[in-house]
Amino acid sequence: MDRNEDPGKHDRFTLDPPPTVDELEKLMAILARKNVSHHTKQAAVWIVTDNVNYDGLGSLRTAPAGGGSDTRSINEPEAAEVMRLCAEAGIDLKTRAIWRDRKEILAGLKDGDLKNWLKTISTAAAPAPAQ
Repeated sequence: MDRNEDPGKHDRFTLDPPPTVDELEKLMAILARKNVSHHTKQAAVWIVTDNVNYDGLGSLRTAPAGGGSDTRSINEPEAAEVMRLCAEAGIDLKTRAIWRDRKEILAGLKDGDLKNWLKTISTAAAPAPAQ
């Protein structure tokens, strides 16, 4: 079910614990100091409050100025930046749905600082190989 669709009789719901106020306060402090788009800020908040994954971030759309079809606002580079902002705020990404999409996000990044950062935290989080 898309987050904007009405639920149907076959939809199931689960209750997740709400984010702590502390998490949101830390995230908002980081976002206040950064020069990032409102879509990036919204995506970061959704990761904390709604535990959205990469696909869910696709509902943030940008309409072209001259008309036409809207496009996804949060692609792999923006998603990785959002993950880095959340990590900077002390959010444990390994407990978030977006973490399961890190390989897809990593594959869509060009070489550079952001890709190196995501590779590093992905490798650090990987279990040690069996002996």
